[in-house]
Amino acid sequence: MSNSLPSARMNNSILCVHFLDSPVARSVEVASVVDQNDFGDVTGVEILDLRRQLTGGVVDAPATSGRVRWSYDSEVDAFYVRVTEGRSQVQTSVTSEVSLDVAERVVSMKIPVPPAAW
Repeated sequence: MSNSLPSARMNNSILCVHFLDSPVARSVEVASVVDQNDFGDVTGVEILDLRRQLTGGVVDAPATSGRVRWSYDSEVDAFYVRVTEGRSQVQTSVTSEVSLDVAERVVSMKIPVPPAAW
């Protein structure tokens, strides 16, 4: 296991968020919303209807420290990942890729990041 998880990094115009050090068994495309500040920096990503979109996939308990934090509201089935501090002025709907392991836990996400809107 890596002590540097969870982690987030930009790879070209894709935000890669890694939650677990586990082999990927399958990947699913999900509807999500990217939150950005005025400079185009991603502050967070939200996925509504997470369990439905992942056909039962789950997210492990959130980390208590580190830059990348997340929360899950089971009442409304909403998952939110915060990658930086700051306010979000721009929200954009995108299709993200979520990878799961054989236990149906979320391993990682790849989120396309749109260019900053002026």
